[in-house]
This record gives sequence, structure tokens and C-alpha cells, in this order.
Amino acid sequence: MAIEITLNTDVTKEVLALRQQIVDQIVQNNNPIILVAASSVLALVAHRIHTEGEKANGSKIGSYSNSYMKVRQSSKYNRNADRTMIFSLTRQMENDFTVIEENGGVGLGFKNTHNADKARWLEEKFPGTYLLSVGENKVVVDVINNYINGIFA
Repeated sequence: MAIEITLNTDVTKEVLALRQQIVDQIVQNNNPIILVAASSVLALVAHRIHTEGEKANGSKIGSYSNSYMKVRQSSKYNRNADRTMIFSLTRQMENDFTVIEENGGVGLGFKNTHNADKARWLEEKFPGTYLLSVGENKVVVDVINNYINGIFA
């Protein structure tokens, strides 16, 4: 004896709609999973900007001028001869880069307002640096998807 099951295609639409409602509620209610997602990507973004000197699209942020290289290599800062721009001289900005909660949202930023101002200026001068790369964005999406899949499990 064969059993036949017919599924209404509206079920798939309903499940997808429910999933989107959950995502919307996660964002609107500042669910702790957003903090987890931001924390999961923090080290990747910091490394990309402050070590590799790359924008979110993978291109180099820029390179230092001869005059600025003299400052970087002075005994006060003792940096190497690499001209790759990494938004770091004293390491103050990179040490201050963290997960922040502001205006009801969560993101990556700076606790120190002076560093936040410098970052805004740098982003204006070198656009696309503080955005998430495709890979970094995938980490955030994966963290949230794993959380949602746990709800449906």
C-alpha cells in the first residue's frame, strides 16, 4: 500500500515568512546573538584593517608617504619600513576597536570618541575600509543562521 503526501507550497512560503519574522525580531530587540555575531567578526576586521591594511573589497587602503615613513620609523614609534597603510601608529585605535552598543544597536567601533572621530575621518578619506568584507559578512550571517536553525531544530 502506497502512502501519498501532498504538500501545499504555501507551507514553504509560511516557513520563510516566519524565519524572516524571527530575523526582524532578533534585530529589533537587540537579541544577544547580535553581540555574539559582532564579537565573532571583530578580530577578523581588526586584523584586515590594522595588520593587512586592506579595505573590505580586498584592495589596499593605501601607502605611506616618504615624510610620514620618517615619523613611523623614528625611535619614538619604531615601526618597520613597510609602506602599507594600516591605520596604526601608537596602536591606540586598534586596541580601542571593539564591539559597541549604541542607539539601540550593536556594531564595531570605538569607546574613545577621539578614536571614533579619527575613524570617521579615515573612512571619508579611504572609503570602504570599515565596511564588512564578503567573508566577514558571511561570518555574521552564519552565526545568526545557526542560532535560527537551533530554534527550528
